Amino acid sequence: MFKIMDEFEEEIPEMLLTALDVRKSATKEKKDVLKKKLRWLTFSDTIFVALPYELSGHPEELKFNLLFFSMLVAYINLRMFEIGLPVTLR
Repeated sequence: MFKIMDEFEEEIPEMLLTALDVRKSATKEKKDVLKKKLRWLTFSDTIFVALPYELSGHPEELKFNLLFFSMLVAYINLRMFEIGLPVTLR
């Protein structure tokens, strides 16, 4: 169980970034920057994920980050439900 939760940190962001890059134009460095912004904390059966943002940043970047984060949380919720640990989003 914990192995699955530990793999979330690498596997899920990479999978989502690949799926969102329909034009295949994002460089590895650009993807890595976004993945490094994510903050993960796993405690018992709880996964806390945060993505800090700056309101002064580029509006398109903010929109993408919010979309990415929403999809990330939804996918984690789905995976947890599939393995028998329903979660509550807060």
